[in-house]
Amino acid sequence: MEMHADSPLGVCCACDSLTVCDLLCIDFPPLLAARLVSEDLPARPSIAEREVKAKSYETKFELDDPLTRDEFERAVNKLKAGKASGLNGVPPEAFKAMDEELRTLVFGYCVRFWDGEDFRGWQMSQCVPVPKSGDLSNPNKWRGVMLMDVTSKIFSSILNERIFKIVQKHGNRFQFGGTPKVGCADGLFTIKTLLQYEAKPRPRHIFMLHLLT
Repeated sequence: MEMHADSPLGVCCACDSLTVCDLLCIDFPPLLAARLVSEDLPARPSIAEREVKAKSYETKFELDDPLTRDEFERAVNKLKAGKASGLNGVPPEAFKAMDEELRTLVFGYCVRFWDGEDFRGWQMSQCVPVPKSGDLSNPNKWRGVMLMDVTSKIFSSILNERIFKIVQKHGNRFQFGGTPKVGCADGLFTIKTLLQYEAKPRPRHIFMLHLLT
């Protein structure tokens, strides 16, 4: 992973060996009352060192395993009702109401796509404008929502379930967003609660860090 940041010290790129604290000290010296010089930055690990570290992680061979019917059934059952359909007009409710024969048919499509067959319709989406609030004559008061084929969502849900196994094993438990059952709202609630119950309220700075991978 590579993190890009414009620094007052002239450091434009930070490698994956830098911690968040290191970056904050570089880019926000007035906030942290600290200042680093380039010699203080940790050396980037060599390719050999990074290969040794990568091999130390447990390999998840099941990521390459063929799709199973149980994974497919869990993905279908997780579909949320009331959501818009893709270009083919088939809503999630239709997939949840499928009988055994239709489920077997759709599962076969997922297996064929996993094996390399190209379903062009799964890669196409429809952008629908959704109004926000205020003066709707202002284009900034609208946002676009991409409607995807529900079958492609089922396939993506199966992949996410497999990838989340690695996230749970090697991920950061303090990450909010992009993780199962933990969203940005949980992180904001934690910060808000801490500020509300602070014994002696005083000015605080909240820094939102966005990583470019």
